[in-house]
This record gives sequence, structure tokens and C-alpha cells, in this order.
Amino acid sequence: MTLEGVGVERPMLERVAWRTALLFAIVGVLWILFSDKLVAFFVTDPHEITRVQIFKGWFFVTVTSVFLYFMLRAQFRLWDREFMRANQAVRALRASEVRLRTLAEQASDGIFLCESTGRCVDANAAGCQMIGYAPDEVRGLSIPDVVAPQESEQIEPQLKRLMAGQPIKTHWHLRRKDGSIFHGEINARRLPDGRILGVVRDVTERLRLEENLRQSQKMEAVGQLAGGVAHDFNNLLTVIMGSCDLAISSLPDDHAAVRFLREVQAGGERAAALTRQLLTFSRRSSHEPRVIDLNRAVRDTEPLLRRLVGNHGTLELDLDPSALHVRADPGHVGQVLMNLVSNSKEAIKSGGTIRIRTSSLGDPLPGDESIAPAGSACRVRLSVSDDGPGIAPEARQRLFEPFYTTKPPGKGTGLGLSVVFGIVNQCEGAIVVESEPGRGTTIHIDLPKVDPMVPGSERAVAKEPIVRGNQTVLVVEDEPAVRLVAAQALRGSVAEVIEASDAVEAMRVADERGGRIDLLLTDITMPGMTGGELAERMLDRIPGLRVLYTSGFLCEMSNRKADSRTRTGFIQKPFTPEALRRKVQELLVDAEQDTA
Repeated sequence: MTLEGVGVERPMLERVAWRTALLFAIVGVLWILFSDKLVAFFVTDPHEITRVQIFKGWFFVTVTSVFLYFMLRAQFRLWDREFMRANQAVRALRASEVRLRTLAEQASDGIFLCESTGRCVDANAAGCQMIGYAPDEVRGLSIPDVVAPQESEQIEPQLKRLMAGQPIKTHWHLRRKDGSIFHGEINARRLPDGRILGVVRDVTERLRLEENLRQSQKMEAVGQLAGGVAHDFNNLLTVIMGSCDLAISSLPDDHAAVRFLREVQAGGERAAALTRQLLTFSRRSSHEPRVIDLNRAVRDTEPLLRRLVGNHGTLELDLDPSALHVRADPGHVGQVLMNLVSNSKEAIKSGGTIRIRTSSLGDPLPGDESIAPAGSACRVRLSVSDDGPGIAPEARQRLFEPFYTTKPPGKGTGLGLSVVFGIVNQCEGAIVVESEPGRGTTIHIDLPKVDPMVPGSERAVAKEPIVRGNQTVLVVEDEPAVRLVAAQALRGSVAEVIEASDAVEAMRVADERGGRIDLLLTDITMPGMTGGELAERMLDRIPGLRVLYTSGFLCEMSNRKADSRTRTGFIQKPFTPEALRRKVQELLVDAEQDTA
């Protein structure tokens, strides 16, 4: 290593050389001038002068050699110190470069070094992997080579900003070597040497998760609204359908009004079905899951599905040969299939093919349109696909919104896929949509796989009701019209019906009657004290009291813990007078048998 290589500059070396030579020349000239005169002044013998001149020459050489030695030694010591400092600086610089290179190579973000023209000269491993190029291929790439066409107009303005010394932070759609597109978050700045340093982060997955979160929050908000609307409608439908039933029972069959009342009843039943779909979407529907074989559920629904498809197309089943066990409500699985196949039928119009496929999956493989997080690493997939025209991207964003439909007015409610969304969420599953215009649509339903030995919930077989007329029923309902219909429906089936508008009045009536009440019919959702709280207090006063809950929300009873002190039941609004009488009598018959 030369002195110049470690930081001692060439002009400095030249100055030292010239200074040394000049000093030697001056000393030599002065010595020659003054030494000869001194010798001539003190020595007169020519032979003696010759000897003195020889001695003088040797003395000059010796003195100047010693002088040069000490001067050069001092200079070389100075150079040695400079050399050591420079050598340490070089080693520190190299160590710093190694650390920076290691940090760059270990970074998960892509780091790119570009010329001012936008041509890439270097990139770390993450950057090469991010855009799909080998390191030697990256060198020489220009920014337009890796930027999606829709972003190309932004390249020149951003480069001008960088060259002006302004750092930039932006988001671009970037293109990999294989042509695939990803979303990159870019931070770039101009270096002192004029080159550009850019850091790129692949935020595609983060943006997808953020969009899914926004979608889930929006669906949750709409679901709460839908559930509240359905609850209020169920109260209204209870009054309408109950009043119609009571009016029909009080009129002869040939009365002119009976025909119109039955039409009102039929309309009420259709409205009730609509509210049930709203409640299912809002995840407030009755959900009675048990361990089922998904393949068997598909086969059980197959006859209905084939009748649904009819002559519009062909229905094909491709079921996994092994049993695929999931925890779900069999009725809900059938509803999911009916809704998905109905949508596919509308898509294929005539002559197309609808395929239903079941399979077992391992680790979750989230797609671009995953609507709900998968609840288990080991999953079962139910897929419904068609060869229709596909779904446009703008429609895919709203696919699961309630009341959103691409059908003409009067041809659909827009609740089919919303109901599917609600059911899948109840099952802790995921929905993945694959569709491109002109290439058909496939909707995957991923459900957690369960052990077939896990016990499922079995529905109790209802006993045949026996009419009893000597019991007392307390009806507690904050809606006056609903309370009137319920009380009127029970009169004639039991000995006495007592009405109360809230829990406070119900407690007062119970105290006045000394606890002589056989059954409590109460709405779960009431202002002040809820139906559940009322039942607990009533049971403290009246042991063995039967409790029948009612609500416009189907799932509220499933969220309540069973009370070991009595038998309870639940009837969903809207209910008919006949259904209410049968449910009340069922509980009262159980009470009679328990005391027998």
C-alpha cells in the first residue's frame, strides 16, 4: 500500500522533497563559501590546505548525512502516524460498508440504487426477489421496466422532484418479471453524489387485509341495522298474522273477508321469510350446529338443487370420496347451496354447467376476495362454479352487501349472498371468490374441519301437545299489539291469561296472586329489566314456573344459559296463534308429567 493510497497526498510528498533538497543546497553553498575562506585565513601551507580540504569534505558529508538522517526520520515518523490513522480509517470504512451491506441484504424491504436517469445499478436480495429478477438482471433495468403501465405518467414528474432534492413517498403498482402486479410503497431520495436511493415495500397483503377489515366493519354495521329492522318487522308481523288468524277463526269459512284475510296471511309469511333472511345475514338467526358430513349434506340437497336448475343447465357433483366433517347447521348448509346455485343459474342463463365440488384443504390459502378469516388450519372446501359471463370487478366489491343485485327490479331481493355471508361467519368459515369477466365464477366456502367423534347437538323430539285448561299464563310484552294478540290466542286454551307491559308490572301481579302462575310468556328484549332477568326473579318466588321466551331475534335464546330449576322454551316472532298455543301447552304438559 502506497502512502498516497492511505491519505498522504502527492503535493505534500513533493513539498517535503523540494524542502529537503533546497535545505541541503543552501547548507552546501554556505559551507563551501565560508569553509574555504576560513581555511585560507587560518592555514597558509598548501599541503596543509589540501589535508584540511579533504577533512572538510568528509566532515561536510558526515554532518549532512546525520542531519538528513534525523530530518528524514522525523518526517517518516510523521508519515507513519498518518499511515496508521489512514489505515484505521480504511478498515473502519470497510467494516462500515460490510455492516451496511449486511443490513441491506437482511432487510425485508427492497433497496434500489439508481442513477439520476432512473437506471438501476444495484439492489439488495429482497428487492431482486420482490420484482422477480436475478441480481445481474436488475443492473441495467430502468424504472419504467418495473412500473405498471397505468403509473408510467408519474415517473418523470417524480424524478424531477428527486433531482430537485425533494424526497418522495408514494404508492405505485409495480410489475414483476413474470408480468404480475403488486402494490409497492416507495420512499426515495437523492444522494449527495446525484444518484437515487429507493426503498420499496410490498404492501399488497396489507392493503388486502385493510380492505377486508373495512368490508367486515361495513357488513357488521349493515348487519346490525338489518337485525334491528328485522326485529321490529317481526313484532309488526306478529300482530298482522296473529290478528288475521284470530279473525279467520271467528268467521265462517264462506265469509267474503276470509279470502282477503288469507291473502294478508300469505303476504305476512313471505315477509316473515324475508326477515329470517335478514336475521341470518346479521348473524342473529337461530344456529343449531352439529357435526355433519358435508358430502351427505350436499347429496341430501341435490334433488332440490336439480329441480331449481331445471332445464336451464347441467348440474354436476364432484364430491371428495372421504367423509368431510364440519360443525354446521344442516339447514343452513342447504340454504347456502340453494342461494349459490340460484345465483349460478341466473348467470348461465341457458345451456351452461354448474359444478359443486367438495375437497379437503390443509393450511389456509387466502384469496383476493377472502371475506372472513378461516377458523382452522385444517379446512373443508365447498365450491360452486359456473361457466357464466363472470363478475365485473366493481360488482365483486359489493357482492355480499344486502339488497345489492344486478337483476332487474322485481327479480330478486339482493339477500341471497348476504345470507351466505352471515351463515359462513356463524360457522367461523371463509368465503373466497374467483371470477373474471368472460371466464365464469367460482365461490369457495371454507369451513373448519372437525373430529367426527365430537358430539353434535340433537334436536329434541317434540311431544304431542295435550290440551289442558286449568293453568294460568302471565304474558309480559312491551308492545301492546303483540301482547293483545298473544293473550287472545291463549284464551280458551288455558284457564286464565294475565297481561303485563313490563317486568315491574309482572312482578307486582305475581305478588298479588301469591305466586299462582303456571307459565311465564315473556319477550327477551324489553326496556329496563330483560325477560331473562325477570324469569330469574320470578323463579325465586315461584319454584317450578315454566318459562316461554319470545323475541324477534332468533339467536337470543341460544345465548342464554339453561336454568336447572325449570323447563324453558322459545318461540320466534312472528308466530301464529296456533303455534303459540301448541308451544305453551307443550311446556304445561311437561309440568304436569313432572308432578305426576
